[in-house]
Amino acid sequence: MKKRRGFKKKEFTDELFAEDEGECNLVNASILRVEHVSSKTKRRNRKKTLKKLENIQFLNVCDKYLASKSRVLPKVLPEILPQFCSNPEILNFLSAFVNNYINVFDVKQLRRKLSEFYDPSAYLTFQIAPYVCQSSLNECSDKSYRPKYQPLWATYERFAVNSLPGGFPLPSWAWFAVKEESMPRRLRGPSLCKQDRKLLKSLKGYQMGHIQRLVSVTRSASSASDRSITNIPPPPIARMECRGSDQVLGLLCRLPDLVHVRSDRYSHLDVIWSELPLVCMRYSCIAAESVPQDTRPSDLEGISDQLLNIAPYGNYAVRLVCRMLILHQSGKILQEDWCVTPLPSSYLQECSLIITEAVSNFMTSRTPSTLASTLKPGGMPDDSVCSKLVEELSIATGMNKAYSLQCLTECRFDLDSALHSFQKVHEAGLLPAEAFSLI
Repeated sequence: MKKRRGFKKKEFTDELFAEDEGECNLVNASILRVEHVSSKTKRRNRKKTLKKLENIQFLNVCDKYLASKSRVLPKVLPEILPQFCSNPEILNFLSAFVNNYINVFDVKQLRRKLSEFYDPSAYLTFQIAPYVCQSSLNECSDKSYRPKYQPLWATYERFAVNSLPGGFPLPSWAWFAVKEESMPRRLRGPSLCKQDRKLLKSLKGYQMGHIQRLVSVTRSASSASDRSITNIPPPPIARMECRGSDQVLGLLCRLPDLVHVRSDRYSHLDVIWSELPLVCMRYSCIAAESVPQDTRPSDLEGISDQLLNIAPYGNYAVRLVCRMLILHQSGKILQEDWCVTPLPSSYLQECSLIITEAVSNFMTSRTPSTLASTLKPGGMPDDSVCSKLVEELSIATGMNKAYSLQCLTECRFDLDSALHSFQKVHEAGLLPAEAFSLI
C-alpha cells in the first residue's frame, strides 16, 4: 500500500520572524513537525507574519522619524500669511488705522466714536468658538459627557451668527458617523464600538439641548437690559449679521470690556490682497476681558485655566480676537468678520507677563491718581488733558462741551464718576434740553 504524500515526519528548516526588543528580524529556525501542515496553511501563516512585520517596521520608522524631528514650538496666533503688499505707505496706513481703532474700542465710554471707522453701508458678522479648547473627545468614555456651559460667553452668544450645531466642534469620526446615518445600510461602513456609540449619542443630545437654549436666547434678546441705551442705536436682531453702521455700532457698544495686547509677538497684521482703493487684511491678537466682580464662583467652574488674576484689578478671561476686514483707502470699513475664541490654557502661562503689563498700563492710565499728577494748583488739569476729558464725556453722553465741563468739574475730573452722575441725573429727567444742544 502506497503511503500518502505529506504524512512523513521530517525535520526541516523554515524561515521565521523573531521579534526582539520591539524590532522584527528574519532568522533561521529548525522545528520538528509532528503533524502535517498543508501548503495552504503555510501560505496563510506566511502572509500573516509578513503583515505583522510590515506593521512593526512601519511603527519603527515612524518612531525614528519623530525622534529625529526637531520639536516645533506651539504658536498662539494663526500662521502669518505671505505678505503680498510691500508698499510701505499702505502698511503704515493699516498699522495706524488698527492702533486708532483699538484706542477707541478699549475705552467703552468712547465706543460711540467707532461709527467714524465704518461706511454707512458696512456689513459685519460676529462668530465665537467657546468650546474650541475642550479636551479631545476620542479619549472620553463617560456616556454622560457634557461640555459645561460657560456663562461668560452669554453676551457674545447673543450676537454670534455661526451656525455650527451646538457650537461644539465634533471629532472627525463623529461627523463621519452622523453622515453615514443618512446613507443606505449597504453603503455604510463598520458600526462604531459600544463606547463610541454612547459618546456620540451623548454629544448629539447635548447639541440638541444647546440649540433649544439658543432659541430661548434669541427670544429673550429683545427684552435684554441693555437693549435701550441713551444715544446708542439698538443692536441687530439676536444672532443676525449687522447691516449698516448703526447696527454695527449697536453691537460693538454692547460687547464686554476688552483690553487688546499690543505686542509684535502676540499680534499679527496680514495683508491678504491690495487693489486700491480696497485692501483686505486680517488682524489677530490677544485681548483680556474683565470678569465682573458680581460673577458667581459657579460660573467660573471649568474655565479656571482660562482666567488670569491681575492684582489689584481682579480676574481677566483671556481671548483670541481675529478680525478679517475689507477697508477702503479713505479709512472706512466696508465688510468685517469677528471671531472670538478662548486662549488655550497651555499658552496662558507663556503670555501672562505681557497680558498683566498691558492691563496694568491701561488701568493705570484711567485711575484718578494718574490724573491728579496733571492737576494745576487750583484743581484743574492741564489744558490738553482737560479738553480730552471733555471730549470723551461729550461723546459718551451726547452733552455739549459746556455741560460736559461742568459735570467734570463737579466730579473733580474723574471720568467714571462723571459718567455715573450723568446716568443718575439723566434717568431722573433733571437734565435740560439745552444740555444736548450745540453751542
